[in-house]
Amino acid sequence: EVKIFDGRQAGHRLDESGFELSSDKDLVSAPWPTPAAADFHSAAACRIAQTVVPGCCHAFPISFMVRSTRLVEEAKANAVDDPETAEKIGHSLSGPAQRVHCDHTEQTGWTLCARLLPAMKKVLGNQKSEDQTFVSIVNVWMPLSSVRRDPLCLADFRSSDPYSEYALPLSTPFSQAHKWWYFSDMDCGEAIVFKQFDSRRSVARFAIHTAFNLPDAFDQPPRESIEVRCLCIGGDSADELAACFRALDSESAEKSPPPRSRNFAWWPDVRDGLDENDPSRW
Repeated sequence: EVKIFDGRQAGHRLDESGFELSSDKDLVSAPWPTPAAADFHSAAACRIAQTVVPGCCHAFPISFMVRSTRLVEEAKANAVDDPETAEKIGHSLSGPAQRVHCDHTEQTGWTLCARLLPAMKKVLGNQKSEDQTFVSIVNVWMPLSSVRRDPLCLADFRSSDPYSEYALPLSTPFSQAHKWWYFSDMDCGEAIVFKQFDSRRSVARFAIHTAFNLPDAFDQPPRESIEVRCLCIGGDSADELAACFRALDSESAEKSPPPRSRNFAWWPDVRDGLDENDPSRW
């Protein structure tokens, strides 16, 4: 049996717990469901990230995911004779993830940031302190309506062992030490911001998470939500790094196309000396 606590009054902060509850009044008027939702929520996620991530100077959206069991079933039915469309299902549209996991590891976090920021190795490798300039990947999770079923819960970073539990992407061993939290009765207009990766060792760097079943909620409407991953940059050289940002689907990335999976573990390690386990790095 796992206890999951309500975090409404707990005062969680992103750099301490690895997650934080936030809000954006514009989300209440979100254009959903319409094709404009991706741009609308991506912009909202960046605004929220810049507010919640301490010291963030720039935020860029790097992926977009709709989680809706209803829409997944509709898409599967409509794409039965269209292999190309069917192949895309699960990459931008999925149901709630009922699996305890963390999206990134130490290596894949560094690798993704290096792909997005070609100048990162030079900038971070030359600084005297790891806090001088930082990069962080956060997920901004936004419900599209009242959450009555399958809410998101997260383990406090301080209750985990990041160097043993974040070795495999999308897979995290169970531990009795984990302290789990969720936010009750979330509604459109609210958002949970949680860590996927952070270059600094002085703050929370990851957030183990999963959807879970609320007791006696099986007759409630399935949860629908949108999540946007944002690359956040802060510190002394934030402007220099932001100026070199390269979206994975940009022309400059044509020779190295983005992966078809959300799991970046197979990407080549292009850190070139950015060895997080080497204390002499700083």
